Formats: sequence, structure tokens, C-alpha cells
Amino acid sequence: MEWILPTTLPIQTQDEISSVIEYYTSRRMIEIFFKTLKSGCKVESLQFEEMSRLLPCLGIYLIVTWRVLMVCRLGRSMPNAKCELIFDPAEWKATCRILYPKKKLPKKPPTLNAMLRMVGELGGWIAKSNREDMPGPQTTWIATSPRFCVGMEYVRPDAQIQAKDV
Repeated sequence: MEWILPTTLPIQTQDEISSVIEYYTSRRMIEIFFKTLKSGCKVESLQFEEMSRLLPCLGIYLIVTWRVLMVCRLGRSMPNAKCELIFDPAEWKATCRILYPKKKLPKKPPTLNAMLRMVGELGGWIAKSNREDMPGPQTTWIATSPRFCVGMEYVRPDAQIQAKDV
């Protein structure tokens, strides 16, 4: 296989060539980041009249976008790690309660792989026993949208208000 990467960067040494290749391989993740920011968080539809209102909102959406991608990447690269590496106990317990309302909550947190699959299901990803691919950013951002997060507040194990009270 032969690659031709047009660049204006210097490529005289092996280190310089390696740097250009590394930049190029990062490009896909940067594109996914901005797609998540634009399509998932819908930042282009924000219509603030003042920059002082836009910047804090954009800052929150950048964090949300980063977290969505982190959940997807870690769920794939560290599938056997405990989900509490990135999910609060209230988050994974609420997710279990939503998906499996008749089952008892597990005593131990699920793995990142299992949690990513559960989050994916909440976002519309169809889990099948023989399915090997993992949920992507789109189903993850749908599952972690503000509407969903407000709904999760009512099923948290330590919530003051339960779903039956609403």
C-alpha cells in the first residue's frame, strides 16, 4: 500500500514523517468531535444575542461532546474496566433501573463494555446477543441528552422524587 499525504510541513526526517502521519490519523477523531458538537449538541442552532451568553453555553457543550467521545473510546479500549471509571454510581444504577425495572440492582458496577451497550440501548442502539459492534457517538449523545438526564433524575436510587410521584 502506498500513501500520499499532501502537506506543507517539513518531511525530511523519519520523526517529521511520523508526526505528519500522527496528525493525519487524529483528523478522523477531530471530525467526529465536531460532528457531535454540531449535530448532537446542536450548537449551530443556538441563537444568543450576546457573546457573554453564548460562551458559557458553548463551554458546557464542549464538555458534553468530550464526555460522549470519551465514553465511546474507553468503552472500546478498556471493555473490562469497571464503569465507575467514568460513570457515577447514580448514573449506572439509574441506567440499570430504566432498562431492567423488575430486576434487583447489581451489587457490583457493570463493565465499561456493558455500560456502553446499556447507554447505547437508551439511545436507540439495538442490542443483539451476537452483535460485536459498539454504540457510537450518535446513540450515546441521544442517551445523554438533557431531556434524558432530567428523566434519569427521577429513577436514581437516592432520588428524593420517584417516577411514580411525577
